[in-house]
Amino acid sequence: MLGKNGSKAPAGWQRKFLQALRIIPNVFRACRVSRVSPPTVYKARKESKKFEKAWDLALETGYALMEETAMRLATQGNKRGVWKVVNGVPVKVEVLTDYSEAMLLHLLRVHYPHHREQARIEHVGGGPGTAPIQTQQLPPLIPKELEDAV
Repeated sequence: MLGKNGSKAPAGWQRKFLQALRIIPNVFRACRVSRVSPPTVYKARKESKKFEKAWDLALETGYALMEETAMRLATQGNKRGVWKVVNGVPVKVEVLTDYSEAMLLHLLRVHYPHHREQARIEHVGGGPGTAPIQTQQLPPLIPKELEDAV
């Protein structure tokens, strides 16, 4: 197998490639980390069902981690400090939490495709990080026809 620039692929590249793919589910970045060319990994995938399955599982794991991060940013926000220089010294004066309303709306659309037009999210307050997200007209967590079963 060939690595980058036509050189021989480094030993153990498949393991490194799959580990990288789990962390950042992007084939080209995983190739860079494992020091192997994209044609090499695609050829190995085509030739080995075992490697293909491991690849798919690595991508699935990576996407799940990305979704978890997106959900955290959408619901818990991202904290950032507001700094001010006092007598020549930087001082943290406030901590703001920025919520990703767009990410929350996207996740709702993905997980509740039958309610796409109903979901609406508003940010209440004077600016980013000043107030929690207010949701309106969101789909019920449990559909009415299943309420009795719960």
